[in-house]
Amino acid sequence: MVLGPFTAHYNLYIRIHDNMCTEDRRLVKKEEIASWKERGIELKPNFWALKDVGGFGHQASYADGTKTVYYYSPTIATTIPVPEFLMRIAMKSSLPKYMYGVKKRVESGGTYSLKK
Repeated sequence: MVLGPFTAHYNLYIRIHDNMCTEDRRLVKKEEIASWKERGIELKPNFWALKDVGGFGHQASYADGTKTVYYYSPTIATTIPVPEFLMRIAMKSSLPKYMYGVKKRVESGGTYSLKK
């Protein structure tokens, strides 16, 4: 996420519910990063000014299953006051990449994962 002159790195824990239509997300806490490292997954520390990043997503079919609508509700809490225009810039910079990943996951039937 880009916040003006800063690039904010953060780690999200995303839980996809059994119905494959709903997901919750939250910021991986500082204490949890060490446990991920023990499992062989290296995570960068979260950007210091982020208190929490979370939200949910839900997809539902309509038009007899030929189309899908996706509800996305992100939340961001910071440790310092951040002007609203910077928050909008940050959301606009990350949303296209996020929606690309959602589209790929839906088209693959849930098997898509980001390859590095």
